[in-house]
Amino acid sequence: KQKIRDGQYFGTPTLLAALVEVNKRKFYIFKNEKDGKYYNDKAKSLTSYFFKIPLKYRRISSHFTRKRFHPVLKRYRAHLGTDFAAPRGRNIYASAAGRIVYRGRKGGYGNVIEIKHANGYKTLYAHMKKYIVKRGETVNRGDLIGYVGNTGTSVAPHLHYEVHKDGRKINPVNF
Repeated sequence: KQKIRDGQYFGTPTLLAALVEVNKRKFYIFKNEKDGKYYNDKAKSLTSYFFKIPLKYRRISSHFTRKRFHPVLKRYRAHLGTDFAAPRGRNIYASAAGRIVYRGRKGGYGNVIEIKHANGYKTLYAHMKKYIVKRGETVNRGDLIGYVGNTGTSVAPHLHYEVHKDGRKINPVNF
């Protein structure tokens, strides 16, 4: 479902149904427009499997890659997350329901929050200006957890966002 204005698409499209094929097995996903949640063809809720982008951003300033020239360290190294450029103080939201397992400073990441989710997933939010949540607290998808900052090894305000699956970092944009 996509909005159109003056003959041009605008806004973010809403996914109403999808077919996902993995290893020649077909999976169907449907959105219930009354509750806004996604379900499979057996009416089991899938909402917890979807991660929401954690903030409104201007642009992606750095993508997930195995080799990137670091703007501060002036050398090549892996960048295993996505950087969302946004103004200092912009709200950051939990991308999925879970429990806060870490809140504090973490080297070049600066101020960090880590959220443990179901099915072996964890998300990391770095370079934050301020936290809203405490360690051990449970959050829902879309809950405010903090604000964009420029802490740690960073040249401008942005959110460095990572998704981990069973301890391995995966590309948040593909996920």
